Amino acid sequence: MGYPNPPTFLKDTILKALANVLDPELDRPITELGFVRDVRIGDSIEVEIVTSTYWCSPNFIYMILEDARREVSEHVRVPLDKVRVYIRGHFDESRINECISKGISFNECYKEEAWGDLGDLKKVFVDKSLRSRLYQLTVVLLRYGLNYEDIVNLRSADVIDEGYRIVIRGGDRILEISNGVDINIVRGYINTLKRLVGDTEYLAVWSTNGDRPRVSDIRDLVEGKGRLLRLSFNLNSELCSLLLESRLSRTAL
Repeated sequence: MGYPNPPTFLKDTILKALANVLDPELDRPITELGFVRDVRIGDSIEVEIVTSTYWCSPNFIYMILEDARREVSEHVRVPLDKVRVYIRGHFDESRINECISKGISFNECYKEEAWGDLGDLKKVFVDKSLRSRLYQLTVVLLRYGLNYEDIVNLRSADVIDEGYRIVIRGGDRILEISNGVDINIVRGYINTLKRLVGDTEYLAVWSTNGDRPRVSDIRDLVEGKGRLLRLSFNLNSELCSLLLESRLSRTAL
C-alpha cells in the first residue's frame, strides 16, 4: 500500500481526522476523550477505540466507528476497505467489529433487535450539537453588544476570520473579537456548521436541514433550553472522562 506521506506525518493526519469524530452523547472529539487507544499503519490503517464503560449503547458505538472510518478514509485518501476501526472492551465488540469491517449498516447488523433507525438517532444528536454551539456563539455576540434580532439576521459573509481576530459586521456596527476563548467559540461554531450543513447564507442555523431560528427561538435557546443542553453535555463529558480514566487504570484492554 503506497502512502503520499511518510508514516510519521501519516499518523498525524490520521489523528487530525479522528479529531473530527464526536461522541454523540458528549459532543466532544474522541481524541480529547481519550477513546483512541492505538493507530497502526501497515497494509491497512487500523484504529483501536475504547469507550468509558463496557455497557455503552451499541448504536452510539456504531456511530463513532462509522464516522472514524469515513474521516480517516477521506483525510488520508485511501479506499474505505483499507481502513479498519475496532472497538475494544465492549460487551458486543465481536459483532460490531465484524459488521463495521464489512460495511454493514447498523440496522442490518442489529435487525433482530428493536434499536430503531440509526440515521434518525444520529440526526437528533447532531442537531443538539449544532444548537449547543449556536448557544455559545449567541452568548458571545450578546456580550459584544448585538441583540437577538441582529444575530438572527447575520449573514455568513458578515464574519471575517483574520486569524488573530474575527471581524463581524452586525446591524449598524462592526465588532472586533480578539479574545482567544471567544475566537475559538465563534470559529468552532462556524466549523461545525460547515461540517454538518455546508455553506449557508445566514450564520444562525440550528438544524442539519439548514433551518434558521426565529428571534424567539434564539432568546429561548439562551435563556432556557440552551443553557441546560450545554450543562448536560459538560456534565456527561466529565463523568465519561472519569469513568474511562478509572477503567484504564484498573485493567489493560
